[in-house]
Amino acid sequence: MKKICIAFFLFVFGLNFSFAQYDWTKAKVYLKNSEVLNGEAKILMMGSGMNLSKEILKYRIGKKEKISKYKPEEIDSIVFIIEYKKKVDKKEINETCSKIFVPVFLNKKKSRLGFVEILVDGELKLVARTVIINYGGNSSNITIGVSSNNNQDDYMGGHNQVLLLKNDEKPEVFYRDTSAKFFRKRAGKYFKDCISLRDKIENKSFKKEDVQDIAKYYNFNCAK
Repeated sequence: MKKICIAFFLFVFGLNFSFAQYDWTKAKVYLKNSEVLNGEAKILMMGSGMNLSKEILKYRIGKKEKISKYKPEEIDSIVFIIEYKKKVDKKEINETCSKIFVPVFLNKKKSRLGFVEILVDGELKLVARTVIINYGGNSSNITIGVSSNNNQDDYMGGHNQVLLLKNDEKPEVFYRDTSAKFFRKRAGKYFKDCISLRDKIENKSFKKEDVQDIAKYYNFNCAK
């Protein structure tokens, strides 16, 4: 697999790359049967709550080619290859950024599989995805992703939902608009098995925006 590039959150021609995986994007799809597909793929963007439809990956060799659909349980991983341009010393150069997505269980019962991007790997995994958030059932109040800026090191990888996954425990979910107070309360309870980390969260040494460092701290200091 290609190495994940540092640029998680880049814009070019006004496009937000946090949405790239939800539109046709160059990709390499690794199936559970050991088959590797090279072409274009996109993930169906889901809502943040209950979804009647199941998550799927659409794949095609190229534009105007036949589209195939794959369920999460059929896929080992997906490497999205995002090409963009950026300016260096007033010159425009071509760059490539890879994002690795894998299917994970989104609930404790392990009845719901979904695609997520790996931000931090280890005994504790920090994963992220972009979901549609519908407030009060009003379809006009849909919030997707993040605001337009050139933040190249976004703590959520350009997404609006992150999940902490540890062993067989229920995933802990946070959103971009999760309040600092709520984050401290939930994260402090979640990391009850790592006292030093819990204390750092409660005394605000670690904040919501440090969620990647929090995951790395746990894996280095508290993972069994």
